[in-house]
Amino acid sequence: MKNYRLSQQELNELWLAHHSQRDKHIADRIKAVYLLGMGWTVEKVATALLLSENSIRNYYEAYTSGGLAELKKTNYCDNNHYLTGEQRELSP
Repeated sequence: MKNYRLSQQELNELWLAHHSQRDKHIADRIKAVYLLGMGWTVEKVATALLLSENSIRNYYEAYTSGGLAELKKTNYCDNNHYLTGEQRELSP
């Protein structure tokens, strides 16, 4: 079983980031890493946050590889790439 424990400083930074985060999805990522860092198992965190165990592991890996900045990245892609140039100009 992997040890996901974090230092008290890391936990404090995550706590502050979570409380200042307005995006629910990013807040859940931060919360997942925070709970793992507190000693919760991947299974418990996934159950509590209604997320998959793979997502929880991925969030932790993102945090350990790139910190909060990496954890906050989104891969959102809107549907504008399906539009023609003229349609994009007309869209708000």
